[in-house]
Amino acid sequence: MNVDVPDRSTHKYAIALSEFELGNYKSTAKVLSALRSKGLCAAKCSDLLGVAYSKLGLYQDAYPVLAENFQENRSFLFAYLNLVTFFVDTKFCEGGRDRQPGGCGVSPEH
Repeated sequence: MNVDVPDRSTHKYAIALSEFELGNYKSTAKVLSALRSKGLCAAKCSDLLGVAYSKLGLYQDAYPVLAENFQENRSFLFAYLNLVTFFVDTKFCEGGRDRQPGGCGVSPEH
C-alpha cells in the first residue's frame, strides 16, 4: 500500500469538499450520504453533509445529521458551530412548524 495515496473514503470526502467549495451541494450530499450509509463518515464528513443539506434547504435532513454529529463528536468544534448556525439560519428555536423536540438549548456543556 502506498502511504501517499488516500483510502477511498478519504478520496471521496476530498471530492465532496471540492464540490461543496464550487457550490455543488447536491453532488456533495450525494457523495457524503453514500459514505454515511456505509458507516464511513467521520465527524468532518457528517458535518459537511449536514451543511450541504442546509444549503439545499433540506432542513429535515440536515438537523438529524448535525445533531447526531454534535452528540457523537463533542470535541469537534465545527459540529457545535454548524449546529448553532443551523438553529440561527432556520429560526429553529423560535417555534417554527418544523421544530424538533429538544432542539434548543444545546451547549457544549450538555
